[in-house]
Amino acid sequence: MATPSPPNLSKTLSDKASNLLNKVNDAQSIFNPVTQLLDTYLGSEEVRALPPSSRKLLTSLCLEFKATIEQHFDAFVTDPKPSYIQKASTPTIVLTNKTPFDNRLFVQINQIYPARSAGSFAILTALKKVLGPNASLLRKVQEVKTGFALCTSSTANLLALEKQKAIISSAIGDCKIEAQEKWTTYRLNYIPKKVIIFNDQFKINSILVTKDTIFDTIKEYSSQMLTHTIQSQTNPSPNEYYST
Repeated sequence: MATPSPPNLSKTLSDKASNLLNKVNDAQSIFNPVTQLLDTYLGSEEVRALPPSSRKLLTSLCLEFKATIEQHFDAFVTDPKPSYIQKASTPTIVLTNKTPFDNRLFVQINQIYPARSAGSFAILTALKKVLGPNASLLRKVQEVKTGFALCTSSTANLLALEKQKAIISSAIGDCKIEAQEKWTTYRLNYIPKKVIIFNDQFKINSILVTKDTIFDTIKEYSSQMLTHTIQSQTNPSPNEYYST
């Protein structure tokens, strides 16, 4: 039996280098014109005439484009070509957690008002009677701390029931009717107990971070009103930071 010939390692390496070089040349022919276009535009008189702030934003945007091009360039060169094409042609599916919509209409009633002691079933039957042809919009009534929650089966029914607020208010009496507001919860890690600022005399000053500080900061940067803050118990650096 003949002894098999040893593998030609130099030829194997040469073939791989040749294939890689071909991929690099192909990648350059695809992506290089795009980067040249960006470089030409950034160096144009039109861009130079822009205000510094606008030019800075434009440069940042072009750098993001370049970073994306480099990612595609690397993928084209290092990955097998069919896999790259398949990956590029497959749409990215982003999974998002959808918060369930609250399909309830809330009726706020004073604690001493007679309607509070009537019970949810009495409110349900009374409202279905006055709603007439729109009675099917109201599915059930729940007792809550502020009064009653008028439950519907869908967002469309909730919007339709909101249009009947005048009839509902007239039937129940002195009350406030509104849908549930959408809440946003923030968790802030490692909030410093003190921050350094410049005072009115432009001198360095150290101030304590309080709930009012957080309230004003969130209102300024998000245009949202802070309604409640709570501090968690876990705090790895109790002397320097508030817990989350």
